[in-house]
Amino acid sequence: MEVVGPVLQELKDYSRHHFTEEENWLKIVGYPGLQFQEKQHEFFIAQVTDLQDKYSKGDGNIPISTLEFLRDWLLSHILETDKKYGTFMHEVRE
Repeated sequence: MEVVGPVLQELKDYSRHHFTEEENWLKIVGYPGLQFQEKQHEFFIAQVTDLQDKYSKGDGNIPISTLEFLRDWLLSHILETDKKYGTFMHEVRE
């Protein structure tokens, strides 16, 4: 059963949608770290796209280290980078 290909596509589609919504919201609130966020998002999408391209060309070997990288990047991005705009929003409200 083919699982990896559809999972990579779903990850890419969801990430693009989520990142676009997030970036639009950050533009509206005037977040000063928006450019950094955009570059981080572009990097992640590029990594997933590269992985998806390799997989679709027959490279079915996805190292655990690659999957760990994607997991760690997402966790780091959410817990550190995204947290910064939460702090920004809290400061703006006060």
